[in-house]
Amino acid sequence: MNVIKGIFPLSSVALAIAAASTPAITHAQEYTTTQEKMVVVSSRTPKALSDIPGTVWYIDSEQIEQEYRGGKTLGEILAATIPSLDMSSGGRTNYGQNLRGRKMLVMIDGVSLQSSRQISRHLDSIDPFNIERIEVLSGATSVYGAGASGGVINIITKKAQGDELEFESYVGGSSGFNSSEDFDYKLGQAISGGNEKVQARASVIYTETQGFFDANGDIVVPDISQGSLQFNQTVDFLTTVGVNVSDTKKINFLAQYYDSQQDSPYGLYIKDYTFIDVRKGFESDREHGTERIMLSASYVDEAFLGHQLIAEAAYRKEDQTYTPYYQSSGQQITDVLSLKAALAKSYNRFNFVYGIDAYQDTLESNQALYDPTIANNSGDLINKTYAQVGRYPGVEVGSVAGFIQADYAITDNWTVEGG
Repeated sequence: MNVIKGIFPLSSVALAIAAASTPAITHAQEYTTTQEKMVVVSSRTPKALSDIPGTVWYIDSEQIEQEYRGGKTLGEILAATIPSLDMSSGGRTNYGQNLRGRKMLVMIDGVSLQSSRQISRHLDSIDPFNIERIEVLSGATSVYGAGASGGVINIITKKAQGDELEFESYVGGSSGFNSSEDFDYKLGQAISGGNEKVQARASVIYTETQGFFDANGDIVVPDISQGSLQFNQTVDFLTTVGVNVSDTKKINFLAQYYDSQQDSPYGLYIKDYTFIDVRKGFESDREHGTERIMLSASYVDEAFLGHQLIAEAAYRKEDQTYTPYYQSSGQQITDVLSLKAALAKSYNRFNFVYGIDAYQDTLESNQALYDPTIANNSGDLINKTYAQVGRYPGVEVGSVAGFIQADYAITDNWTVEGG
């Protein structure tokens, strides 16, 4: 049997979007208090929410779908549903969007998006169309390594739900009706299915945003520092495969290509290092963009020498660029290889998880310098590269670390946990 799912929102105005986000916090709270959910965000192994001595937020696919129908980005969806998360910038960056006032660690299917030099684009990493649920651990933890002083956000991707062939389609658009250049749209298609042994899902989604305009029809000044999403095109290819080796053994694969690039006709008109206004006619050899390839494989064995074994290998390559900032702009390329293995065991009221983590992170960067004569004569609107120089020293960071985490249920209502 074929199942076809179609979602076709035509347009939405700013007031409608704001109204749709109002009940989000209450909805998220209901999932943590009235329904028993299994999450991995607080530990390396699945745990029931009622067994976690901390604050965990669970956002399911229905709520995510409701939010992104209004044209919200991932950062805006999280800000609307997680009470302890700061407001989204509405742009490319999540810089300053802290969890409980501190930095957060973002993962996709348990794979950390941390780098040796992060530039706060962790939420510009996957389209909500490809997200099944989001688990958020609110509060400091070191279970997944550095960078989680405020908590952890674990994004779980959509996967095939059974043997039947299923199609999921998405067509959406939104406009503020303040300009002929403010119509945004999104097109997505996914197919999933398989058999008793193998299930797979493949999807592609394309998003195009145009300009952001105020109530007077004037374009909002683009952020040339951290990155704007005005006049941006994004493509997200995602494939997940699950292989049931036996009743107790399973292998999961993930492959993603994510490309988010800005191509704006508007730029900041600057004379004598003074900003005048925003004008058309902007041309540059380099603008804000993120191109990412991510591959991961995980192996789960529920009966490995009396333990539960979870092993994972992942590779991520990111090419991140900046738009011109006073006649120059940077680029950094990051390669990260990570390996993880964890063993879990339970003895009545005592549970523990131990294992080893390893990773290697390589960073390369450069700075494009633009022809000052052309830039000055055009008010920094036209930027043509005349030289490329180094920006940061080449960096290689490697780590191998062991860990252990344990908890003991003193009573049905009291648990002590440490690591």
